[in-house]
Amino acid sequence: MGKGAATRGRYKYELWPANNKFFCGGKVITGPDYRNTFATLLLVIIPVGLYFGIIIAYLTSHWKAGGYTFLALTIFFACISIITLLLTATDDPGIIPRQSVEPRDVIRNPRTGFPLPKEIIVNGHPYSLKYCETCRIWRPLRASHCSTCNNCVERFDHHCPWLGNCIGRRNYRTFYIFICSTTILCCLVIASAAVSLKLKTDASSLHHSDAEAFGFALASPLVISFILIIYCFIAMLFTGGLFIFHTILVFRNRTTAETLKYSWKEVTTLEPRGLHSFCHLICGKKPPSKIKVGVEHPTRVTPFKVMMRRDEEEEEEENGRNEIEENTNDGHSREWNKLHYLQQQDEEQQI
Repeated sequence: MGKGAATRGRYKYELWPANNKFFCGGKVITGPDYRNTFATLLLVIIPVGLYFGIIIAYLTSHWKAGGYTFLALTIFFACISIITLLLTATDDPGIIPRQSVEPRDVIRNPRTGFPLPKEIIVNGHPYSLKYCETCRIWRPLRASHCSTCNNCVERFDHHCPWLGNCIGRRNYRTFYIFICSTTILCCLVIASAAVSLKLKTDASSLHHSDAEAFGFALASPLVISFILIIYCFIAMLFTGGLFIFHTILVFRNRTTAETLKYSWKEVTTLEPRGLHSFCHLICGKKPPSKIKVGVEHPTRVTPFKVMMRRDEEEEEEENGRNEIEENTNDGHSREWNKLHYLQQQDEEQQI
């Protein structure tokens, strides 16, 4: 087995500067709060185990057609929910590699010392790139720095504490499928649990009143049905609300971070909206990771081409005056001239 096969799919974790955690020799990456993933996994597995052990066992013996239908559907959506949960929690969300040195084009405000934004032009619209002091990179549009993981993430949506990982460009699809499948799973459990209680109550109502028959049903092991109805209803409100919210975001081509910061108006012209946005985000090809072994030049985020303004003579005179002032004042006074940048078309770095 060659060296490439031994390191395929492994992250560069030996000297990782951020807060992420790595497992299986660097093949699995999670956030620092990875223990929350196990808690969320138990919140799914334990109710599903009780559901199959009690409710489905009762339905398949007393209503075979409906019982086996519920069995097939719940197995399908339970598997999708668990698999997408693990994939979302253990995948690279789109981390942008750090640079070891500060780029040369960083210009700081002489008064505050903070880096000034870089102005670019994308599709004929001007935008401003922000410089990340921690990662020493110009953050691409729609990227943001996660304070929990201490990384810049492409198309950063939010950091999910339930899954212990960031939700970004590379794992947003599995996150969306997870909340969708979990919502459907909750609906199936509620429906089948209600049916099991109804069948048990009808069987006892032949010799007792409806209230007494329902009491006998709750006194049996099918009391789990009543508990799961309440549990899944609460879970459905949470996951269903997230599913509706993110469906709206997908069709409007927004992220949670942009919505909360009310900064979505700055990037509405970057990508299509509606069904095209849904196909791009949910059905599109997953971009490659930039932090895996074999990526030799991960630090070049987005190349730009300098585009000078029309009044070049005025700029040259102004730059000459600035050089004289820097020499006389030991560089304490500096004029900053905004340059316009034109983004090159790069499919790998497409925003």
